[in-house]
Amino acid sequence: MLPGPAQPRPRCMDPLAHIPHLAAMFVDAPYDTVVAAEFADARAGMVDEDGTRHWWTFHLLRGAAARPGERFGPEIAAIRDHPDRRMRGDGTHVATVGRHFPLRGAIRLSRVRSAPRYTMVEDPLHRLMPLTDQMRSERYGAEIISVSSTIGRDMPADIPPVTFGVDLTQHLRVVRGSKVRRSVAAFRDLGRWKWSDEGDPLPFEDLAAYRRRSKRQRLTRAMLFDYLGHLGIDAEGVFGRGEVEDPVLITTDHEGEALMPLRPGAHA
Repeated sequence: MLPGPAQPRPRCMDPLAHIPHLAAMFVDAPYDTVVAAEFADARAGMVDEDGTRHWWTFHLLRGAAARPGERFGPEIAAIRDHPDRRMRGDGTHVATVGRHFPLRGAIRLSRVRSAPRYTMVEDPLHRLMPLTDQMRSERYGAEIISVSSTIGRDMPADIPPVTFGVDLTQHLRVVRGSKVRRSVAAFRDLGRWKWSDEGDPLPFEDLAAYRRRSKRQRLTRAMLFDYLGHLGIDAEGVFGRGEVEDPVLITTDHEGEALMPLRPGAHA
């Protein structure tokens, strides 16, 4: 997995600094395989275990209609489900977020031009449910590289922060199935910077940086982009949207191609 076509980029402070929050999973599986599985999950998600239809429906938007240049709001998974739904904890109404984040989506899938072996998965739930990479890895039987980088407040001032304490973070995980092959993270939790290090270091990691006194400086966005470059992914090109192709957005908006519900026990 380690050698790749992309070359590590020169290090600088906070590449793509105009984008406060970046996050994606890169699945080492064919695009068509991942897309089919995500469609099946979305269809199954419209029906309860007893066969009862949920109130929400999913539709597909492809290509430019998938709005690849727009990002998900970080709390979209919690408060964009339904116009009348309120977020737990602070009661923020979905309409407030709607003014800032018009993109109503569940998941966006794209090819990665610089690394065609990978499928890029953008899932808002990944920020709220970090184990979604392991669940997908088990489903696909494929390794997944998961990255998250937040360098500043990425919510407008009139929207309270998420109810859990983690905000600023730099995080890289490589998982296969339920096993975490490698995970490194520098993050601020309830105002305090913390450091997490799990698994054996990958050959290209800057181990000296991990000994810095400042936990915040042990892992930076520039380092994350460098690591992804060693793994064959042009991070600046991908997150800058120049390296993504064939995007498909699974959305709760009633536009595009409607997905039909998948009843329990039925085959996709």
